[in-house]
Amino acid sequence: MGRPRIHEVQEFLGIRYYQKPGGYYKSDWLKHGGKLMHRMVWEHTSGRPVPKGYCIHHLNGDRGDNRPENLCILAVSTHGQYHVRKNIKEIPEQMARGIRAAREAAKKWHGSAEGKDWHRDHGRESWKRQRKQKYACTVCGKDYWTYPQSRKRGFCSPACQQRMRRKEHPASSQKATAPEA
Repeated sequence: MGRPRIHEVQEFLGIRYYQKPGGYYKSDWLKHGGKLMHRMVWEHTSGRPVPKGYCIHHLNGDRGDNRPENLCILAVSTHGQYHVRKNIKEIPEQMARGIRAAREAAKKWHGSAEGKDWHRDHGRESWKRQRKQKYACTVCGKDYWTYPQSRKRGFCSPACQQRMRRKEHPASSQKATAPEA
């Protein structure tokens, strides 16, 4: 008498896959590298590996149903969006609680010393990658260099910006005079 079976077993191309608590079937790690059965079925039937940034989706939602006609390939982002939308429809209260909890955790982390340090470092790194670009002043036509995010609204200097304001609003740029008595 052998050891009692704890998990369900499926076989594909002579390799045994064991059902894990999440419902997926996985091969023995030492013998076959711990590969997921649904990925191996898709790769075998399509003749190509799963590209980076893609995953295999079970069309009927049953992670144990690894028939080729039940599997399709999706971009990871599309796959995540599908499941979020599905869960919002099927379990709206649980999703709302999860979203509230995530917002609170995010607020707490962003306000922490670790979160502030991350934002400071990330901001510095972002600015290091920025490159200045050349623009022409809308008033005098002179070329000037600046970062795309802070384009100075088309002016090479505050003087040119002021010239444009005076041109657009001549009445407000005249000095106020005292009324005649």
